[in-house]
Amino acid sequence: MKLLDKVAIITGGTAGLGKATVKRFIQEGAKVVFTYGSNKASADELLGELQGKPVDAIKADVSCSDDVKKVIDFTVGKYGRIDILVNNAGTFDKRKNILELSEEEWDRVMDVNGKGVFLNCKYAIPHMLENGGGTIVNVASVATWSWNSGGTVYCCSKHVCEALTRRIARDFGPQGIKCNCINPGTIESNLTQACISNPDDLIHQVVKKVAAGRWAQPEEVANLIVFLSNSESDFMQGSPVLIDGGWSLL
Repeated sequence: MKLLDKVAIITGGTAGLGKATVKRFIQEGAKVVFTYGSNKASADELLGELQGKPVDAIKADVSCSDDVKKVIDFTVGKYGRIDILVNNAGTFDKRKNILELSEEEWDRVMDVNGKGVFLNCKYAIPHMLENGGGTIVNVASVATWSWNSGGTVYCCSKHVCEALTRRIARDFGPQGIKCNCINPGTIESNLTQACISNPDDLIHQVVKKVAAGRWAQPEEVANLIVFLSNSESDFMQGSPVLIDGGWSLL
């Protein structure tokens, strides 16, 4: 098992990539605490699927420092440490340009996709340092490579995520913190169901043109997160890793 007895926090763990990552971490022997925003039913369903395994779910707003501290404190209180943090929680902007975008929409997307990564890293890193190091995997997007894959604020927020990844690796790598990010393309998830079911949708049309010719399955991307979370990737630092089926080649 590649993550045997590792203690991991995974944000946004109830659907799509987050759910697949929770399951893969459990399969690899990790102890997992995952967060959810509002869908308690999905969290309870996942806990039921993993009954008897070392997994907990906590309702938390990743953009609220009190909620983030609550998750951190729970994890450290139960397991004594944090080995891995996966910042997966995210939201989308319906591909709006700057004129279509409201100030409230800008704040909402930046709060979740940018501030959420900042807060979770800020409060997890001190515990990792106390334990001699740890691993952070941030979920960015192919939107940092291709401007056709998101609207104004979504693209900006994922650039924030990628920049935080590089800065954290630079600042804390020498102290044992490994920090990388993944840049996925289109993944079948609750966020993309509307695109998948609508053949006239721009993203639906683009997916048919990418080299892979299809949407990614959440489990495929979760496998990359497992790799970046275990010792096989220990020479990687501050790396944005594309897993986009060739979207960035268009």
